[in-house]
Amino acid sequence: MAGRIVARCLLCAAAVLLAVVVFLSNFAVVLSSPGYLNSLARSTSTWENAYPAIGSLDAAGSIAADTISYVTGKSAALTNSSYFRAEELSHLADVKRKVVLFSKFFYFLALAAAAAFLAAFAMAKNLKKSLALAGRVLFASGALASAISVVLFLLSLNFDASFTGFHIFIFSGSQWQFPSDYLLVNLFTEDFFAAIAKAAITAAFVEGIALMLASVAIGRCPAAFRRFV
Repeated sequence: MAGRIVARCLLCAAAVLLAVVVFLSNFAVVLSSPGYLNSLARSTSTWENAYPAIGSLDAAGSIAADTISYVTGKSAALTNSSYFRAEELSHLADVKRKVVLFSKFFYFLALAAAAAFLAAFAMAKNLKKSLALAGRVLFASGALASAISVVLFLLSLNFDASFTGFHIFIFSGSQWQFPSDYLLVNLFTEDFFAAIAKAAITAAFVEGIALMLASVAIGRCPAAFRRFV
């Protein structure tokens, strides 16, 4: 009886952790894709509104690329720091710290999900039982990931409020709001972050559906494979 309770707890933990990992993995992919971020920054920036003036889109793109490389940990220092005010540099350093913490947190969750999976399957009596457990975990994880995506999509419909709430939560106690003519505001606009959020939420929803379909596929193994297990 105790073993069954432990197994169920492990399965629930594995399902929840996998759903969160699936969702956060899309943001991890974005942070490791400087080409995508650079292109998005160029297409959404309002560099011409910045003061002091930058001069051209190419110059703004170069500064944005340097900034992205810095906050994502690809470079140790900000080459174009002279273009930013002291408060902007302070915020960028804070962003870099948060990105590092996010990466550590994401990998910790991934390892925890894998450990819960392995522990739950180790308690299964045979391979057939393990497949049944895998199907249940995948379906629950997929449903949860899709549900999270739907909730965040609804919140993103009022992106201005969601964007503000996110910053209040993540950067509480530090400055993150700047005048409209600051370079940082014009290099990385709300449209920049809205596009990232939309892509990540959409991907997580699709991945959640894929996990549920995978669980159905596992539950409908060919008869020959069923005899094998």
